[in-house]
Amino acid sequence: MSLVHTPLTEEELGAKLSRLLSPEAPEKLQQGFAKGLAPGFSPDQLLLGLYQLGLRGGEWREHVRGTLIKLPEAAFFSAFNTGLPARVLDFVGAFPIPSTALERLVMLPDTPGETIAVIARGASEKLCVIIGENEARLLTHPPIIEALYLNKRTPMSLAMRIIELAARHRLDLQLAAYDEMVKALDLDDLHFDDPMDAEFAAAELDEHFKAVEEHVGGLDWNPSEAAGEKAEGEDGDEDEEQQKMKPTDDVPRNMGSLPIFARIRLAQLGNRFVRSQLIRDTNKLVSMAVIKSPGMSDMEVEEYSKNRQLPEDVIRYISSRKDWVKNYRVKVNLVNNPKTPVTTSMGLLTHLRDGDLRALARSKNIPQAVRSAAVQRLHAKK
Repeated sequence: MSLVHTPLTEEELGAKLSRLLSPEAPEKLQQGFAKGLAPGFSPDQLLLGLYQLGLRGGEWREHVRGTLIKLPEAAFFSAFNTGLPARVLDFVGAFPIPSTALERLVMLPDTPGETIAVIARGASEKLCVIIGENEARLLTHPPIIEALYLNKRTPMSLAMRIIELAARHRLDLQLAAYDEMVKALDLDDLHFDDPMDAEFAAAELDEHFKAVEEHVGGLDWNPSEAAGEKAEGEDGDEDEEQQKMKPTDDVPRNMGSLPIFARIRLAQLGNRFVRSQLIRDTNKLVSMAVIKSPGMSDMEVEEYSKNRQLPEDVIRYISSRKDWVKNYRVKVNLVNNPKTPVTTSMGLLTHLRDGDLRALARSKNIPQAVRSAAVQRLHAKK
């Protein structure tokens, strides 16, 4: 939630600035101030006045924007040292000010956590590291952790460290696959007694993750490959080893070489191709992170809902999402998928058309109870 930008009081503005910004003052003077023509005013007074004028909206805000993005770094540093109101700092942080000024802004104790969370979403790698170093602030405002984790520029090692921090302090993060992330921390043995070894391992992880992410970033998604199903008429009784992902090149193999936690993050941040590979990961935490990905599309859900090779937990999760089950094809796919809970399938039968019910009545790939229920529903319609 962002801060409310209420106008500054006369006491906050000071007498000189209050006179300039009063309704009685010439508008040309105020326009000149908004454009940065402010002789006799200190940098902190300039930011206070720009904030007040920016609240007017329209062309006033545009003038203010133009002034802020051209303002020298030294002016920001000088103004930030005067203890500006939190809502002014929040206002300034919303504009593309110089990077060094932004770095200084996120380190100020008076900068609101909400402001830093917004900045963290699109921050550079260097700025992400600066924000992530302030653990006290992360703990008092967990949305900063969420924003850093979902920022692709956040180094992998930092993402792991801040999630570990959150788990250690029992924070309740609003990240879709948070449970899977925490469990992965226990499975990945990436802790070192020697700080130097830990530093080298973190750098190696960051390089590895970045290389894999760049490698798969431009690859296309193939729905038929994503499904991972046998063609109609083939034997459906594959053994467990055959059902595992069978890499045809180095792409899945490279992703599989990442630690579990890193694969979970790749599943959360990656494209459809990445998800189509990791949904079949041999570790169920990874496949669950895929289906919980913020980028998951309706088309992907349709494909995965009919995939009988996916873990049962993934199918259960799809069937628990009311927004996805509204899709008729997802309903049909789930009822035809033997890994869908029988109680769920029974409930979905009432929404199926006669043609799909007849197909179910003949199917040998679903539980007997579901097949019998489909027969009974057809008879009841006669």
